[in-house]
Amino acid sequence: MLAIKRLLKNLLVICLLLSISALSYAKSSVWKITNDDSVLFLGGTIHLLTKRDFPLPAEFELAYQQAELLVFEVQPDIVNSPATQQKFAQYAYYKDGTTLSDVLDTSTYQLLNDFFATRSLSMASFESMKPGMLSAVLTVVELQRLGLAGQGVDEFFSDKSRLDNKPQLALETIDDQFRALAALGVGRESFAIRHALSEAEKISELMQEIKIAWRAGDNQALINVSLKPWVKRFPALYESLLVQRNKRWLPQLEALLKTPDTEYVLVGALHLVGKDGLLNLFRQKGYRVEQVIKP
Repeated sequence: MLAIKRLLKNLLVICLLLSISALSYAKSSVWKITNDDSVLFLGGTIHLLTKRDFPLPAEFELAYQQAELLVFEVQPDIVNSPATQQKFAQYAYYKDGTTLSDVLDTSTYQLLNDFFATRSLSMASFESMKPGMLSAVLTVVELQRLGLAGQGVDEFFSDKSRLDNKPQLALETIDDQFRALAALGVGRESFAIRHALSEAEKISELMQEIKIAWRAGDNQALINVSLKPWVKRFPALYESLLVQRNKRWLPQLEALLKTPDTEYVLVGALHLVGKDGLLNLFRQKGYRVEQVIKP
C-alpha cells in the first residue's frame, strides 16, 4: 500500500496539480498581512516538489527569518504516526462490504483496472477504498512513477523550524483532512474516478504550468489553470475543501495577528487566490495585503 505520508500531502494536489528547474522571478507566492504594528506572513505552498525545485524562491526564506511561529494546515510530521495510519484506514475504506464495483459503472471500473495494471498494481488492493480517497491515490501513484513526489514546502519548513526551535501550530486536524477526502465524489463516484484518471495522464504538464505560476506569484494564472476548472467540475468540493476551510481559518489567523509575535502561515497556494481566497478575505476585513518581493 502507498505510504500514508504521500497521500496526506497530496490532499490538495488532487486539485492543485503541480518539473521545472528553480527559476528567478520578480515576485513570489508570499504575502505580508499587517494590521497596525501586527504582522503575519502568508505563504502559498506546493505540497509535493522535486529536488530540482530547490532552493525555493528567496521570499519564502525572508519570511521565515522574520517569523517567531510557523503555522501549517496540519502538522506535517503527524502523518508518520501509527495513529494517523489507523485513522486513514477508518476514513478510506467502506465498512459495510461495499466495493468499487458497486459504486462505479462498468466502463469506469474497467478503466481503473487498466490503469493499475499498467502500473503493475493489483486492483484487489483498492477494491474497498472510497472513490474520494482513491482519487488522491491515483495522483500519488502517477507522481511517484514520474519521480515528482518529493518533499514539499510545508515539510521543508517544518523540518527547518524544528532544527531552529521555532514553535509550530496547525489550523486543523488530520481528521478534518481525511473527512474532506472521503467525501470527494459522493454521488458522482464514476465521474470523480474518470476525472482523476484523466488528470493522472496529463499530470506532468499540469504540474509544470502550475509551478510556473506559483513561483512567479501569478495569482491569475493559478486561477485560470487550476481554480476555475475545479469550480466548474466540482463546485461542492470547492465549497467544502476551499471556501469553508478558509472561513474557518480566518478567525484563527486574525487572532494570531493580535499577538506581538510575527507568524508565518503556510497553506496550499489555492487557498490564497480568487474571490474566496484568504488574500481577498483579509482585504475585505480591512487588513493591508502586500506581496513580498525580494529587495
